[in-house]
Amino acid sequence: MTFFTGVQIDWEYPGGHGLAGIGLDNREQEKQGFTQLLATLKQELRYLENKTQRHYELSAAVNASPKFTGSIDWPAVTPLLNHVFLMSYDYLGNWSNTVGHHSNLYATPATPDGLSVSGQVQSLIQQGIRPDQIIIGSPFYGRGWQGVKHFTPERMEGLDSDGGIQKGSNLDEPGYFTYSDIAEHFLAKPQLGFTYYYDQNAEAAVLFNPQRNEYISFEDTRSLTAKAHYIRKHQLGGIFAWEATADYQQQLVNAIHAGLNTAKSPMLTPSQTVENTAISPHSTNTYSTEQKK
Repeated sequence: MTFFTGVQIDWEYPGGHGLAGIGLDNREQEKQGFTQLLATLKQELRYLENKTQRHYELSAAVNASPKFTGSIDWPAVTPLLNHVFLMSYDYLGNWSNTVGHHSNLYATPATPDGLSVSGQVQSLIQQGIRPDQIIIGSPFYGRGWQGVKHFTPERMEGLDSDGGIQKGSNLDEPGYFTYSDIAEHFLAKPQLGFTYYYDQNAEAAVLFNPQRNEYISFEDTRSLTAKAHYIRKHQLGGIFAWEATADYQQQLVNAIHAGLNTAKSPMLTPSQTVENTAISPHSTNTYSTEQKK
């Protein structure tokens, strides 16, 4: 028995200015190199398919932010790929003082740089990628800040802070919290001082501690349900997560499964909402009935 089903390339990122620090601008070379790499792999996989009479997939993980989309030759690359894995997370993090959602489905007027999952999906489609080729990404973790200023339930993003919070699930990466830690501690133990909020305009969850002015942006069952509905509505290829061991009692995986199962989770209308199955005793919502695309 063989478990090899194909190859996924995770190059972060073609044209990512990796050599800029030593004075080399390698964007055009990397653009050509990325195409050549995929073309060579595709050729070898086809050879293997003829030899084994099995199908092998070739996919790539990509960043669809405006900074990086021009560094890939999409007309040349798209026909080579079975799927494009959109790394639709880490829009913000402890590397910046700017506070906001790090994997919001939609952008609002307050969204830093206007980044959103839906915006990046549409950017890929404009590059000629079929919707069914696109697999959106879900972070099974959160990003946190401290010294957050002017937070209100009506304004949860585009805020200033003193920087990334100096604690987390990984001591080597302060401000990084697995969903398991978030659910088991911050959501389940209100004595820790965090209040749960859900931004229904952005479709994103937030924890905020008003005493310590600490803020955590994270994925939960509610935001995942919204993403699953978006996938079905726009007939995308699916969703992937980074990473599965950070889940808590399979809450996030189950939310994905239910959200993609039309029999169990019907499509929402703009006037409907989704109940959150994670622990959220202090939820405060902002909601707009504006039709989302």
